[in-house]
Formats: sequence, structure tokens, C-alpha cells
Amino acid sequence: MDTRAIALPGLPMCDRTLALNHPVVRRYFEALNSENFETVAGLFAERGTLQPPFEEVIVGRKAICAYLKTEADGIKAIPYRESQQPKSAGNRTLQVNGEVQTPLFGVNACWTFTLNASSKITNVTIELLASPQDLLNLQQFR
Repeated sequence: MDTRAIALPGLPMCDRTLALNHPVVRRYFEALNSENFETVAGLFAERGTLQPPFEEVIVGRKAICAYLKTEADGIKAIPYRESQQPKSAGNRTLQVNGEVQTPLFGVNACWTFTLNASSKITNVTIELLASPQDLLNLQQFR
């Protein structure tokens, strides 16, 4: 398995390289953090889906790209750990735990990636890992 680290600009050197094993997942985070949303969307299958927290499912590359341009500008996703689930029906599921940084706050998050046999993303589900009270406290920043 190919293990390379991704560089995260703006973080202290000791925190800048985080290993991700799957090349598509690594490219997702690199492109997302570079705000190259067209590249991110291109990693998805034609009818791939993105399930952001507290939002409706976004379906299709064009819709995913448009959503990211609107909602992910200025956000950094910092992956800490990747784990792989057993394959089922030709699909691979990977879970990545990390943090989402905005200009105002950071919150722990979990991304669950489902990739098809062609290594295209069929779904990404993003969960925020915070207590209900923590999330309510973040409302003041919106």
C-alpha cells in the first residue's frame, strides 16, 4: 500500500505531515485544503454523493463542486488517522478521523469514504465529533 504524507500549510512543522494510505483519500484532502474544488469533485463517481453535517445530501460532481465553493472556502481539513473497513460488494470503505479548522474555531471530525472498484468516491459522509452543547456554542460564530 502506498503511504505518503500530505503537507498542511500553516501548521507547525511537527504537525504538518500526516500519513494517509489511500491515494484517492490523500488527494481529496490535498485538493480540499488547496481549495481546488474541481479536483475534489473529479475524485467522485459521476453520481457520487457528499453528505455534509446538518445538510441534505449533495449528488453529482457539479453539485459537489458548487457546494464546496460556497461552503468550504477558507476551511482546512486536518486528517489524523485513516482506517479501512472490510471490503463489501467490491466497495472499499475508509474512515478518517481528524479536525476541521475554520478561521474562528476547530472541531473534531470524521470522514467516511466509500470507493468503488475503480477507486472513484461514491460517497463521503462528514460527521462533526462534538457534544450538542459544543455545537450550540459554535452557533454564535455563524
